[in-house]
Amino acid sequence: MSGGTADELRELIRSGWRLIALETFEEERAVNLLERVAQACERRCVSWSLASGLGLSESGEGSFDAGLLAIEADEEPALFVMLDAHRLLDHDTALRRLRDLLPTLGARRQCIVLVGPVFDLPMELVREAGRIELPLPAAAELRHLFGRVLEQCGQEVENAHMGDAVRGSLGL
Repeated sequence: MSGGTADELRELIRSGWRLIALETFEEERAVNLLERVAQACERRCVSWSLASGLGLSESGEGSFDAGLLAIEADEEPALFVMLDAHRLLDHDTALRRLRDLLPTLGARRQCIVLVGPVFDLPMELVREAGRIELPLPAAAELRHLFGRVLEQCGQEVENAHMGDAVRGSLGL
């Protein structure tokens, strides 16, 4: 899955970036990629959303500021995936809390990845955030995905038909 994007994310994390904006409409695909990147960087991957909060603890639900408070309380190395942040970055208190939290994240080997379809980062964060766009899936990724779906359905398909399906799906 997006080997170039995974490599780029790993390099940003290993080089000490504490905030990354990952632009994509494919949230589930992005989270799967980030889980693998976190594992490669020897960190936990913890997702946050406005509705369900931070990971299994479910703390920090309800507001971006509450999510940042929950992250602030976690001291273990981690990659925090914030799923709803693209709509919440204009909240003054949360923006200030995020800026105050950035120096602490580096010391803890933590990174916040904002995942959303598009980011209009506030001026205060433009120089603090690495930006990456998740490209459309390549042929190998589509072939793997189709293979998994067919396997779950107990179906087999000829190689020629698989190739046709992959070619027909590129760019969708």
